[in-house]
Order: sequence, then structure tokens, then C-alpha cells
Amino acid sequence: MNKNGLVILFCLMAISIVSCKKTEIGFLKVDVSEVILTSSSSNQSFKVESNEAWEIDGENRELLIGGNAATFGWVLVSPFRGNSSKEVTLQLADTEKPTNREQITLKIIGNSGMRTITVRYRKEQ
Repeated sequence: MNKNGLVILFCLMAISIVSCKKTEIGFLKVDVSEVILTSSSSNQSFKVESNEAWEIDGENRELLIGGNAATFGWVLVSPFRGNSSKEVTLQLADTEKPTNREQITLKIIGNSGMRTITVRYRKEQ
């Protein structure tokens, strides 16, 4: 190989090394596995930590018009989706009242996996 061929080969190798991008590994974390709502503490929050899109799903999901909120039976979730880390608020929905010791399971779903949270209702005496 002549001198010009070596220079061209070296330049191509340098360009390919410089143009390589690091691929960020996606992650999805939730800081709790259970949330308890009561008649006196009807609002609770948890943190979704992520660098990717995620969405909360579960039984009886109804999207609310005009916002990033959804009801899951007796629980109102806001926001129910995001593209990064967010604080998610759970509260008792106005549409349906829970019975004593009722519970639901919410699934937080992203490209890198799924996490679940159990939401329980306890009626205070």
C-alpha cells in the first residue's frame, strides 16, 4: 500500500471513530410499590424516573379531555404519561367512590420495562 493509501485509510478510521455516538441506555424507575389513599389523605404522589417515554395503564382507564390525566375507577392519575422523570399525583376521583379496603394495580410501561404500583383505599373510622 502506498503512502496516499495509508493516509486515506487513517482518515477514514479517524472519521468513523469520531462519528460514533454513545447510545444511552433507557431506564424506568418508580420510587414506591404501594400507595395508600384515605378519606383524609386523598392525594398522594410518587416519582417516575426515566429517560424515555412511559405511560400508566390499568383496568377501567378513562382519559380525561383536555389534559394529561386519566381515571382508573376510583383513582385519578395526573400525569398518566411522560417523556422523562415526573412527579405523578394520585387522588380520589369524583366519579366513583371506593369501598373500604379496595385496591387497584397501576402499570407504568416504558421501552425498558414495566413497573407496578398497588393503590389501596382505607376508610378511616
